[in-house]
Amino acid sequence: ALPIYKIIKEECGILKQKGECEMTAEVISYLLSQENEKEYLQSQMVLQCAPFLKRIKIAGMFCAKCFDEKICVEVLNNTDICYKLLYKVQGGFQVFLYRKEEFQTYLRRTEVRKFLIAYGYDCEHMENCLNLLGMRLKCYLQKEQLFPHEIGVFLGYPPEDVKAFIKQNGKGAVLCGYWKVYSNIKKAQLQFLMYDMAKVHAVNEYLCGRSVWKIALQNNCFSWYNGEREKEELTI
Repeated sequence: ALPIYKIIKEECGILKQKGECEMTAEVISYLLSQENEKEYLQSQMVLQCAPFLKRIKIAGMFCAKCFDEKICVEVLNNTDICYKLLYKVQGGFQVFLYRKEEFQTYLRRTEVRKFLIAYGYDCEHMENCLNLLGMRLKCYLQKEQLFPHEIGVFLGYPPEDVKAFIKQNGKGAVLCGYWKVYSNIKKAQLQFLMYDMAKVHAVNEYLCGRSVWKIALQNNCFSWYNGEREKEELTI
């Protein structure tokens, strides 16, 4: 059997040959230009949080120029997805998406818990963690403290990479993609490819008229990867 990384790389190669593995400027422009507030919110979730919707990432986060909580509840209805408005400033909102049970379990992982406790987070109480993260982001925007780079761990990035990024001030990475990589390059490359594929699938589904909840439920093509990710037994 081929290693997982080679399988995904070949699959991405096939998609690229079909012209289906890259977001064109026209598609991105269309997604960003939605005037209907509900359609705009859905398009931002799909464009910015596709890997999370497809259960490849433990959490997602998106920025939006407008945000109505009632519409967000409507969009996420029939899913197991929760949201947390981290902060709002003039002209922008930062919204965090997660699945409650999965995220609580993630926060209790030894390496995640150890990392976040060192930064003052109470990993036994998820809401407290998110509230503190939101407060630190607000303080950063008000120029009262440095950017809370630990947010990378909240989004599922490897704690060892986030730790190295902080220690080295973002320098010396061996690979740059969705985050700066300092270790386990092969695994990171696999994840980057999967994130790209998830975005293509999610955007195509959205353009075909599927709502966010249907996109989040349509995960068959990623189920095998999700199982491997959960077991953390990737063969690369």
